[in-house]
Amino acid sequence: MTVLSCRNLTKAYVLGEQVTPVLHDVSLAIRANEFVAVMGPSGSGKSTLLHCLGLLEPIDQGELSVLGEQTAALSDRAKARMRRSHMGFVFQSFYLVPGLSVRENILLPLFINRIRLDRDARVDRMLDQVGLSHRAAYRPNQLSGGEQQRCALARALIGHPDLLFLDEPTGNLDSQNGADILRLVSEAVRSSHVTAIMVTHDLAAARCCDRIITIRDGRIERISSNRQAAVKEVPDDDT
Repeated sequence: MTVLSCRNLTKAYVLGEQVTPVLHDVSLAIRANEFVAVMGPSGSGKSTLLHCLGLLEPIDQGELSVLGEQTAALSDRAKARMRRSHMGFVFQSFYLVPGLSVRENILLPLFINRIRLDRDARVDRMLDQVGLSHRAAYRPNQLSGGEQQRCALARALIGHPDLLFLDEPTGNLDSQNGADILRLVSEAVRSSHVTAIMVTHDLAAARCCDRIITIRDGRIERISSNRQAAVKEVPDDDT
């Protein structure tokens, strides 16, 4: 079953009279319980695509369907409600709340969505799942980078989202901590029926996924299964 799809999605950024095209006629479909990687050089549009699919940024043209619902007619409030109820997000920079403990950061989505039933038990299970039970009372600045990202992942998963969006989740981590994050995401996809879409530069990370979508210059260059993935890493280009 397709849970996320777009057709001829187009996106540009406008600053004054300057228009910068970013995505051009992008079409794709992502099935339930898939783990999909989006790869491409810097500036190729992969993070913008993730933000559009996650309803963080509006699209300019084309169609976008999320969980069977066309998003064109949705108000900003309805999009926010869909994000809160059905999506989780993990970013390279963690975005943990500095003044809250690990436990409180993970609890935050349940508090925002006014979920009270079994709340403490859910947080306890999530802390155990990501190996942070012994750090529950710590503040983010007392954690290592890997621990902060595990906390961010736990926060994204605590609400049992249908869709998990990850933007360079291993970008600030060493290889072991990066592997731990990928293992946790893969386990969530297998056991919790989550569909995960991950932007990454790391081919080793992409190889953990079911499919790899390669973007170049705002267009889909190819979509390959894990077995067909290119063995050469997509080069980085910061121009």
